[in-house]
Amino acid sequence: MGRNYKLLLCIGLFVGALMLAYFDVYPTFVESQAKAEDLKQRQASNDVLVKQLQKKHLAETEKARLESDIQLLHGAVPKTPELDLLVLDLEKICNSCDLDLVGVENPEAEVLKQLHASEEQMQTLIKENGNKLTLGSHPAVRPDNKNTAVKKTDDIDKQPTLKQLPKTVFVTGSYDNFVKLMRKLENYQRVIGIKNVSIAMAGQTTDIKAPAFDKANKLKVTQPMMSFLMIVYYLP
Repeated sequence: MGRNYKLLLCIGLFVGALMLAYFDVYPTFVESQAKAEDLKQRQASNDVLVKQLQKKHLAETEKARLESDIQLLHGAVPKTPELDLLVLDLEKICNSCDLDLVGVENPEAEVLKQLHASEEQMQTLIKENGNKLTLGSHPAVRPDNKNTAVKKTDDIDKQPTLKQLPKTVFVTGSYDNFVKLMRKLENYQRVIGIKNVSIAMAGQTTDIKAPAFDKANKLKVTQPMMSFLMIVYYLP
C-alpha cells in the first residue's frame, strides 16, 4: 500500500508539474504567436509603404520630366504651334489683367489672304537681301566667282523660315487693362505677333469692318470688346 501510494504521489506531482508548466508556458506561447502575427502584418505594411514610396519617386521623376517638357514647349519658338498651352497662358495673362478671354477663333478668309501675301513679300525680301533677314544667319562672304554666288543663293533658298498660325483673339474689359495686356504680351516668352487691333462697344455703329464690332454686337457685352490678330510662330 505504501508503494502504490508513493507511485500515485509521484504521478500526481508529475501531472501537477505539467499543468503548472502548461499554464505558465501557454500564455507566453500565445503572446509569441500574437507578436509573430503582428510582425507579419507590420512587414506587409512595410512592403506596401516601400512600394508606395517607389511609386511616389517614379511619379516625382515623371513630374519633373513633364515640367521640363512643358518648359521646352513654352520656349520662344517651339517645333509645333502648341496652341493649347498658348491659350492657357493667354487666359492666365488675361485674368492677371482683370480681363475676360471671350474666344480664340480662326481669322476670316480675307485676313488669311493678306497674311499669305505679306509672307510672300517677306520671302522675297529674304531672297533679295540674303542672310541679313534669315534666321541663324552667318556673316556674308563675298563671292569669288559666279559659281560661288549661285551656291550662296541656293543656300539662302534652303534656309528654314518660321511658320505662322494666325488666330483672332477676343477679350472684354476696360481700356486700361487692354494696355496692360498688350504690355504683357510684348514680354511673353514665346515669339508671337499682334496685328489688326480693334475695340468696340455693343450697339456702336461704324463703317469700319472689324471683328470686335461684330462680336460685341453679337454677344451684347456691357464692357468694351477688343479683338486682335495673334500670329503664332513655330519652327518648320
